Amino acid sequence: MIEKEFKVLLTEEQYKKIREAIQWEKSFVQKNYYYLDSEDELRSADITVRIREKNGKYMLQTKVPKLQEGALAIKEEKEREIDRVYKELNYKEYENLISIKSKCLKNVGSLNTERRIVHIGECEIALDKNYYLGKTDYELEIEYYSDEIPHEVIQMMSDLGDIKFEKRLVGKNKRFLKELDKKMQKDRLKKKKKINWFVNNAVKKPVIFVAYIFIGMAILLALAIKIKVPVYKTYEGICKREAGNQIVVELKQALDSEDSIFVYVDQDENIWQINNYEVNGKSLIIHDDIDELIGKVVSVDVKLEEIILLKMVIVGGGNG
Repeated sequence: MIEKEFKVLLTEEQYKKIREAIQWEKSFVQKNYYYLDSEDELRSADITVRIREKNGKYMLQTKVPKLQEGALAIKEEKEREIDRVYKELNYKEYENLISIKSKCLKNVGSLNTERRIVHIGECEIALDKNYYLGKTDYELEIEYYSDEIPHEVIQMMSDLGDIKFEKRLVGKNKRFLKELDKKMQKDRLKKKKKINWFVNNAVKKPVIFVAYIFIGMAILLALAIKIKVPVYKTYEGICKREAGNQIVVELKQALDSEDSIFVYVDQDENIWQINNYEVNGKSLIIHDDIDELIGKVVSVDVKLEEIILLKMVIVGGGNG
């Protein structure tokens, strides 16, 4: 789909003026999750890859620029529905949407938008209030579907908010990335200052350095006294499907406890917490439908008790 729209950033005063002057057809909140590749090809090509969350649905969307003249932006937009927001997108997720082939795209953050919509003629007017990385800005978009530029609608909105559709607008994706760069630079400077301060004080004032070590040890000791950690026992067995479509794990020995049961093939892959089950001797009958386990040798972790972290360290050290 080819997207044709005029965009302009607003002041807070212009935003409020337009918001109060128009009877909007609908309003909603949406959230954009932005993605980048490690080689920065997307940023260099001004390509947007995002997942948009709205009304409980998730759309993977891409925007590729075709033309930019002042406030007018024409882009090729593609999208498809997906099931959730991913920390990383592999190539199979977006291969039919853009031509760039990266091993994976990483989620670098999100932008929230309060959007109001109204239709005038063949135009859709969107008034946005955006929140991202501690920043708030305001934006007006006029998207049109005909071949002709909607000069009358543009003039009407210009008069209404005292707006000039002249400057080339930096889109949401670019504005987000610009703020992200600023934040990362600030974080790097803060971290550098902390390291320099620590090194200087450790060299020039060893008493302060030693004091920090003791304070740190005291904090860790206090935490170790309060924190409780679960103790698990691991069983092994073969998972199979029996008559009646039941999933059964035949264990080598009976379970000592039936509290907090976890089943997995490999700890580095999926681990399932089993809530709907029953134990019959050495058989663990799982009522949850987990087809991935059928026919595999699985490990079953069963929580036995919770002990204080400090006690576990002392006992563990004594046994060693």
